[in-house]
Amino acid sequence: MSRVLLVGMAPLPTENARRSYAPGLRTWQFAKALAHAGHAVTLACVRMPYIYELDRPPIVKARDPDLGFERYDFDERVLHADFLARLLRTVRPDCVVGAHTFASWVASTLRTALPLWADLNGHLMAEAQTKACRDGDDLPVGQLWRWEQAILDRADAFSVCSTPQYYATLGELGARGRLNRHTCGYPFVHVVPDTYPPARAVAPVQVRGVLVPEDAFIALWSGAYNTWADVDTLFHGLERAMEVEPRLYFVSTGGQIESHDERTYPRLLSLIAASPHRARFVMRGWLPAEEIPSYLAQADVAINLDARTVEAELGTRTRLLDWAAHGTPIISTTLCELARELDQLGLLLGIPPHDADALCAALLRAARAPAERRQMAVAAAAYVRERYGWEATTRALVAWCVAPAPAPDRAAVGPHAGARALAAAGAPRTRARHIVADLGTSWRRYGVRGLVRRSARYLRRGVQLALPGSRRLSARP
Repeated sequence: MSRVLLVGMAPLPTENARRSYAPGLRTWQFAKALAHAGHAVTLACVRMPYIYELDRPPIVKARDPDLGFERYDFDERVLHADFLARLLRTVRPDCVVGAHTFASWVASTLRTALPLWADLNGHLMAEAQTKACRDGDDLPVGQLWRWEQAILDRADAFSVCSTPQYYATLGELGARGRLNRHTCGYPFVHVVPDTYPPARAVAPVQVRGVLVPEDAFIALWSGAYNTWADVDTLFHGLERAMEVEPRLYFVSTGGQIESHDERTYPRLLSLIAASPHRARFVMRGWLPAEEIPSYLAQADVAINLDARTVEAELGTRTRLLDWAAHGTPIISTTLCELARELDQLGLLLGIPPHDADALCAALLRAARAPAERRQMAVAAAAYVRERYGWEATTRALVAWCVAPAPAPDRAAVGPHAGARALAAAGAPRTRARHIVADLGTSWRRYGVRGLVRRSARYLRRGVQLALPGSRRLSARP
């Protein structure tokens, strides 16, 4: 087995934090699997902003009671110091693994030639697009591409969260020159689905009879309101259903993501404030993690609504796994691969995006058919627990860490293999070989006339390149 430096994100889902995001769950998933398989794991977690108390020391080393080994948590400002470099010298790992995209970017900047597994949990450029659209500014596109580019150029193996993202990542690798003669047939990208959160301590919370009437039909939203969330359709679908079903109440745990999306959640609150049914919208905001299971247990249905975006099609929704594992019936748009899979198996009520009438109809159906929704939830829980546990989803990662090695192009060419592959065609010697081969083909196919015409085109292009401003012309010979 190997010594693995795992760079991830905190908080982990085992912590009783008020905010719990996908990067922390992905870190826990990787750490749990690698340690269980016998690898010696050193875990270094970058703290996500606006979660921990401000007076927390920049670096904290403590034994994680769930994982069973020590881990380091550190602020982002520590990235500018040499903490990780010193950790590399101390641990002397056989490989480095990044869990989730930001941590993979951090791992890709380390000054080491060790084999690197980079996790791209969700398509970063699609996320950049949704954020740019929400903010009305394309600034995130360039910022996030710098991260993505650094990861694509450096890593030796990649994990993604869905089959659609598998193909998108191959396209990006091709654009960066990594699909070259050395990597033909090499398994660059692996689909590693997300898992559901671990069982956690439960703080009893009485929702029925306290926050809503005892006989209320509870529709729950649990988690962040991210850039992909279609809160307009959510509101209008709920409001239409409330007009028909007087028992319907909407209960929300979660809220905005500071410094990332501070518009989506306030948009929903503004819609609710003007609604005649605003008293039936119970907006609880971010709550301690130990309280969430009580809300899931008392909910009649949980709702996930994606806007029609590339991010939704390439990514996934870990909350679906969380809800299903808890036995909570689900209504969801079916844009992501996971939602389509569960819908096709009859394990959730699927609806099209941007369709408030469809959401209303699904809510009324769930409210009027309690036996059907309970049966669906029981089947979904059994399926998700078998197929999406941390051990079942991480086999490719665990196997790679047994004998980690550089990608074939990095082993043969060096750290800039992709860039060198892209530049090869522009090298004078390579260009000359191409011209000679092309002229030979013209001679064999078309004789003297073909050779003369092709030679004239190369001569004309040479004259163009010698003229001022010629490099703006087409590169076609």
